[in-house]
Amino acid sequence: MTQTSVLGLAALLLVVCLASPVAAQERLVVRGIGVATFGVDPLEGTRLVGAGVTIDVNDIVQLIGDASLEIGQSYPPDTPRPTGPPGIPFQIVLVEPHQRIDRLLVAGLRLIVPRRHRVRPFVESGAGLARERNADVLFTVPQRTVYSSRLNRLVSVGGGISMPVSKRILFDVGYRWHQLLLHAPTSSLSTLGASVGVVF
Repeated sequence: MTQTSVLGLAALLLVVCLASPVAAQERLVVRGIGVATFGVDPLEGTRLVGAGVTIDVNDIVQLIGDASLEIGQSYPPDTPRPTGPPGIPFQIVLVEPHQRIDRLLVAGLRLIVPRRHRVRPFVESGAGLARERNADVLFTVPQRTVYSSRLNRLVSVGGGISMPVSKRILFDVGYRWHQLLLHAPTSSLSTLGASVGVVF
């Protein structure tokens, strides 16, 4: 399924839900988030923290938006691209890639079990951005490392559970799978997240 198809389906679902007569009282939930990213080589795991919002459209549909970033980790600046005359016209270089995700921004739709249930399973889909931090170790003489970073578009699907801790406090835990849409050393990543939210 292409990015256009996913976004078109999400937009259609949103229109249908907004037109639903089963509207509930609107609620806004502001959440503090903890996220762990993981995937297959060369993607390395990261721990992110951030914030998000959830808005009830009706009793089973919510709009969601999350932003998270890595704290306590510093990265070297991007390696400048070489300038001047070309060097050796042909050479074989072994490369060991390393990739980390240090920023995530996702917005989308969530379908959730109605509020009368204490434990509310949900599924969700969305789109957003991820910032990649790449370090390519080149086994040359001398050995050197090329650093780079860039924003990558993504689409995501996931699910989890939400449950109230008190009248004003909610706890969510869930999993998301993200498909990166630009060429990258790895094309997908997974996240496990937990959040505590305040209901307004």
